[in-house]
Amino acid sequence: MSFLEMIKTRRAIRVFKDKPVPRELLEKVIQAISFAPPGFTPLKTEVVIVQDASVIRRALPAMIEVYDGLIKAMGNPLARFFIRRKVGEAKFQTLVRHVVP
Repeated sequence: MSFLEMIKTRRAIRVFKDKPVPRELLEKVIQAISFAPPGFTPLKTEVVIVQDASVIRRALPAMIEVYDGLIKAMGNPLARFFIRRKVGEAKFQTLVRHVVP
């Protein structure tokens, strides 16, 4: 299956290898992202590719903290109310259906 066919069928591959991703494949990913519907109207879309595993390892605790905080907030009915008001219904549903799970 080609990469673009995989994106079109919305399948995910979660078998990671400890080796660099070839530049040509990264370029195909960026191309596919430009065609993928975001689910909401983005104000600005920016893609940052980090190939240095040590940078990713250093950033991981902060990323986990952000998602843990979001999950905790989404479990609180009062926080959910304010999040929904702040981001709007469409983005809130994206959080509920795609980000939190």
